[in-house]
Amino acid sequence: MAPNVDRRSFDQLTPLLAAELNVKKVEFATSADALVSLEAKPNFRSLGKRFGKKTPLAAKAVSALTTDQLRPLSAESRWSFRWAVSRTR
Repeated sequence: MAPNVDRRSFDQLTPLLAAELNVKKVEFATSADALVSLEAKPNFRSLGKRFGKKTPLAAKAVSALTTDQLRPLSAESRWSFRWAVSRTR
């Protein structure tokens, strides 16, 4: 990854880099987002204190969050969510 660098500068070095790395093709990433995938892992102890018997439901919702949903959250130190839970009897 080489942000803020002129692509033409790398085009001259790409064949040399490919030969040194012993690869057929060299691709440059313009953003770290393409190299990282995020995964949410529920903290059952914390969830249990808040959700009690519904902890498995909350944990499933946390685990289902996608990388695109987690990206904006990764910059925050605290998160808050609203849970829509249907009550059945």
